[in-house]
Amino acid sequence: MNPDLLASRGCGSHRVRYTAGSPGQCVADLRDSLHRVGSGGLTLEVASRKSIWIWMGGGHSGGYFNPGFYPRTGISMLPVAVASVLLLVSGVWWTASVLLARYWDRHFETPGRHAERLQEREKPRDRVSSFVGTVMIYVPSVVTIGLALDGFLDARVIFYARGWSWSLPEASALQLFGAILVFVALPLFTSTVYLIEKHADSKLPKERVLVQGGPYAYVRHPMHLAAFLLGIGWVLLAQNFAALVLLFLLEGVFIARKEEPKLVETYGDAYRVYQRRTGFFLPRWRKFA
Repeated sequence: MNPDLLASRGCGSHRVRYTAGSPGQCVADLRDSLHRVGSGGLTLEVASRKSIWIWMGGGHSGGYFNPGFYPRTGISMLPVAVASVLLLVSGVWWTASVLLARYWDRHFETPGRHAERLQEREKPRDRVSSFVGTVMIYVPSVVTIGLALDGFLDARVIFYARGWSWSLPEASALQLFGAILVFVALPLFTSTVYLIEKHADSKLPKERVLVQGGPYAYVRHPMHLAAFLLGIGWVLLAQNFAALVLLFLLEGVFIARKEEPKLVETYGDAYRVYQRRTGFFLPRWRKFA
């Protein structure tokens, strides 16, 4: 079977089947044209221009796979359109949360914090650190939305493309698991960003109140937990080397560790009591026993 030939043959919304062990024929109404391709021992059914249903002999289960990625085993992946939509929605959600964070910060800003910011603008700034921080905030937006838009194109360059994608056993199940992680983490991320901007970043240290409601009632660093889940979830969902850059979100574990002494210094005994009552990244289950 010639994978390049498979990638170049679109069958629209028609369903076309290849029969293992014999030459396959693309039997679809493609403007009254037939395209003859060979089979390499697999049984394939083209479910759309962007996905192929794959069966292996011997009772292996089937699943969707990208025509541009040569199937060496019976590995299944989500239809590229489904994966692209999931990435697009999650990327837009992340971007909206980041933009809302800036709005909430200004909306809840106290006069004291505003005056402090005006003074900070007059001081020399570390432009490199500021630039790197800004880039890292928007990297998830660029990667997820970029992969999604690439997936919607017929001539895909990166997403579900040979050389960029990898194949793992039970790939579609891993993608679904990744999508679950992403869409569990996004509401958690947005809600914690709101609470942080309202009660911390928009206030002077002496004006800040220790947040103990919402997700903070169970874990001390829900925003970093959400980022951690997003990093893993997006990589599993995309199954693309370009998405590996999103693993930088896992560094939230180390950032949270460094934040703990500062939080103790800011809130004192109240934070020590809070530490004993809540978990670092996971709830203290004995609390619910």
